[in-house]
Amino acid sequence: MGVNYQICPCGSGSIYTDCCGRIHIDINTANNALELMRARYVAFVYQYGDFLEISHHPSTRSNFSKRKTMKWAKSVEWLKLEILSFSELNEMIANVLFKAYYIEKGKIEFIYEHSTFNKDLGYWTYVDYLPI
Repeated sequence: MGVNYQICPCGSGSIYTDCCGRIHIDINTANNALELMRARYVAFVYQYGDFLEISHHPSTRSNFSKRKTMKWAKSVEWLKLEILSFSELNEMIANVLFKAYYIEKGKIEFIYEHSTFNKDLGYWTYVDYLPI
């Protein structure tokens, strides 16, 4: 990854290197599940499959196909991330409700998901989701 001084695609308004870029370099710098969620969205935008894989909790990582995910992520145009809610159930478990908008085959689509994150490894990871 080269230095990127662009505004971060996560919607924070911050420079990428000060925002999700630092988390892409070191997952331990995500202060909470919301920051990891934003970094995962940007990993889809920039097609950082390795980050998506390591940020996936080991208990559900076998469900993740980096090859298929990257093929799809490259085939769409990412538009924006909309965070609808963020809740920390305790110091180890959090939920993020979001919509991620993209264009696929000329049509605006979105992922509407309630994601669960866990910090049982000492850093935040994505566990699973409930589609809405």
